[in-house]
Amino acid sequence: MARRILLWFAATVFVLFFGGVAIGGVVSGIVASQRVGHETATATATVTSKGVCRSKAAKSGHGVFSVGGVRYPTDVACQAKVGDRVPVKYDPSDPSHNQDREHRTRGFLIGAVGLVGLLVGGRPLIRALRRDGGQRVQ
Repeated sequence: MARRILLWFAATVFVLFFGGVAIGGVVSGIVASQRVGHETATATATVTSKGVCRSKAAKSGHGVFSVGGVRYPTDVACQAKVGDRVPVKYDPSDPSHNQDREHRTRGFLIGAVGLVGLLVGGRPLIRALRRDGGQRVQ
């Protein structure tokens, strides 16, 4: 009985986690996709921190650009060095929305990871629950 409760608990946590990752990633990708068409202006950002490009731990660098005297943060390629000047696409009506092409891709990749996690990890949990469900407590 305790094993069955533990399996159901694990299955619930597993589905909530990977389901949340999948849904969050897809929604993030869709929202960023809708904003991409509005990125019609280009500015030049100065890289303020370098990213990391090695292996699976790749991380974007950070930069800053100005529009109308106001400074906005942005993500830059991990290869960019501090002090480099790089182009940034942004929405002229709201410059805080910039580089959404990259955010769109990242969102859909996260959604795919969540979906794969559900499909790959969910099958063994379902099998274990079915197998355990056939046993009767005496």
